[in-house]
Amino acid sequence: METEHFYRANRQFIINIKAIKSILIYRKNQLKIVIEPEPEEDIIISKNKVSGFKKWLEQ
Repeated sequence: METEHFYRANRQFIINIKAIKSILIYRKNQLKIVIEPEPEEDIIISKNKVSGFKKWLEQ
């Protein structure tokens, strides 16, 4: 599910672009997304989805 405002980060999370507070490099070629409110689990973008996630952010 990729739309202008929402992105499926992984199986557990669909995130709203307005909720993103920061994006951190996580392990090899993965990203950790920090949102508000903060969930109990980390939101990790897999290396396979990083390119699509970056394109979504640039919209």
